[in-house]
Amino acid sequence: MRPVCVQCQCEMRCSKTGATIVVMSGDEPYQIWQADIFQCPGCGFEAVTGWAGKPFKYRHEENFQQAVEGYRRQKCERVEYVYEKPTPKKTA
Repeated sequence: MRPVCVQCQCEMRCSKTGATIVVMSGDEPYQIWQADIFQCPGCGFEAVTGWAGKPFKYRHEENFQQAVEGYRRQKCERVEYVYEKPTPKKTA
């Protein structure tokens, strides 16, 4: 798969392989996946793609919540949260 930025009309480049993706159900973590993050070299837009074949952690599994908390504490690892519905942009 070769993601393309529609705005810039150029091929996006992989900026992170094996990023941790926490899929949310409402406000609660539901699954933990590995995926790749691609970034547009023109405008900087990012997209999550190249998802693994299946999640490596499910909410019903033992130690799921500890795994989520561990990822939240890690500063060197990139963790993205994916929601079922669009979430408003946070302003700093």
